[in-house]
Amino acid sequence: MIYKIKIEKVFQYLLIILLLFFQSSFLMGQKKNDINGVYFLKNGGKLYQALSDVNYEKLVLYENNTYILFHARADFSPVVEQCEYASKGEWKQISNDIVDLTSEDNYLKQDGFKYELKKEKKLSSDSIYLEVVFPDEFRPVTLIYYFNGTNRFSTDQSKISLPKKKYFRFLPLNVSEINFKLESTLNGNTMYKSRAMFEIFNEKVDISEYNYFTIKLPFFNRCFYEFESYNHSYVYIKDKNTLVWQGQEWIKEK
Repeated sequence: MIYKIKIEKVFQYLLIILLLFFQSSFLMGQKKNDINGVYFLKNGGKLYQALSDVNYEKLVLYENNTYILFHARADFSPVVEQCEYASKGEWKQISNDIVDLTSEDNYLKQDGFKYELKKEKKLSSDSIYLEVVFPDEFRPVTLIYYFNGTNRFSTDQSKISLPKKKYFRFLPLNVSEINFKLESTLNGNTMYKSRAMFEIFNEKVDISEYNYFTIKLPFFNRCFYEFESYNHSYVYIKDKNTLVWQGQEWIKEK
């Protein structure tokens, strides 16, 4: 009889522990879900924000654990072209007062890196011709080519011709390697938050059969170029209505 009572008490204790555990997990889940929402930048008006280095209006933390950092869109602004958002990706709450942001470029290949390589044989057979086709006129980048991993050539011109003898060392079957990347041209004193280097491709080509290469970058536009990359950027939860990120306060929409 005594043993039976003790066993019953043990089960009662276990039941209480399980209930407390599930209640705690539920409350924690509720607390994390409460962080979802739209947060507006506290300081400055839309026009000021749109024309300053702090060109943000709101940070949206969605329930599916994705985020979008929106640019400020003034009702009247001399800015002709503006991208809707600065960054997007995934967020997660890693403690009671910290949110971790990681932009999508850190876990998937964005469309801006996609390319088409057309190979032709034309003009002088002693030269290699390279032509890069962008989707629009916005391209503040330096074009950088590496041939066979060592010979480097950089330019701001989208069309170039190079002598084969100088830049290519012939391998068996005349197969050579072209590595193509873009580097941001940083001018002025504006705060720079976008990526500085874009690795496009590393291709093996037969330069005895082809000598004219057209590289199409159909999605390398202004918005892709200006996309802001965040790899584990931490946001401080000041209170239930306030976030602190990048030295700025963000107030939750009520």
